[in-house]
Amino acid sequence: MLSPVALQLHRSQVSRESSLAIADAFKAAAAKYATGPEWHRISKLARRIEGCAVTAQARVLSDETGATFVGRFNNRSCRSRFCMECARSNAAEDRKKVNSLIERALVLAPDSKALFLTLTSRNQSIENIGPMFDAHDQGLRRFWRSASVQRSTLGSFTAMEVDIRGTAEDPQAGVHSHSLVFIDAKALSDHRYLPQRQWSKLWGQALHVSYRPVVDVRVIRDKTGADDNSAVRAIVPELTKYVVDPKGLIDHEEAGRYVNPQVLVLLSRALHRRRIHRSERLLAEAEAQLRAEKRKQKDQTKTSNSCADTSPIRRDPLVFAPKPKKGTLS
Repeated sequence: MLSPVALQLHRSQVSRESSLAIADAFKAAAAKYATGPEWHRISKLARRIEGCAVTAQARVLSDETGATFVGRFNNRSCRSRFCMECARSNAAEDRKKVNSLIERALVLAPDSKALFLTLTSRNQSIENIGPMFDAHDQGLRRFWRSASVQRSTLGSFTAMEVDIRGTAEDPQAGVHSHSLVFIDAKALSDHRYLPQRQWSKLWGQALHVSYRPVVDVRVIRDKTGADDNSAVRAIVPELTKYVVDPKGLIDHEEAGRYVNPQVLVLLSRALHRRRIHRSERLLAEAEAQLRAEKRKQKDQTKTSNSCADTSPIRRDPLVFAPKPKKGTLS
């Protein structure tokens, strides 16, 4: 059995190998499925991910107490959604952002409760992944703006994800979303309460489908009953873990790791410049306040820096040489 440090080193090695496999798949996809500007975009993405995987390092370090841990270093991080090496840092930044939103939302609505809501749709062929994301995004917009949902909730933060399913001959995609929903505490016991069956019906209507989609909704509670807010913060990693589930994307074979180039290029097209996080009402207000405070702090920093040195700047007088006349040498 591996020690915690050895396990982290092993995971780092697996991440590098997975990123190299994704880079190779992007190269194959660029040569076989892409042309023109898309060829340049995918080829550049392949080079960035490969460079990120090659330069990534994992070292065993120790703190002041002598405890050892694994530190990761990379001077050429690609920041791509498809890079397994950058997945950890991307998720950490998203967690930090969502935690800030939660803290501000709890200030704006201190007596609120939170729900964890999962909205799904039926699996479809991987070739329909783009329209599936479009349909899910438009369905979310209609869902959160419906009268019943707005009456029962205060606001939400939603993250979309995709799982690769099916077989190697017939790959399929399943798009779903996880939402952190804030509600009035009294809404759990009055006319605003929505049972799970009603959530499913409203989501099906917003998604414009004839079937009833699978919906899971749960009240976030602390198991000890001490503080539900700590349980709300504990759910954040589930919201920010990844965009594409690596388990279905990467095949672990005896010869190494393999990624289907066709699946990867279709995912790249569907996720290119796509917004996967959305905030509604209470969380949108919290996000706007944090953005305004950050902008104000940045302006104050610029002002203080510009006023730090008030000494006059000595400049030498400019000397202009006379313009030579035509026909003369200067």
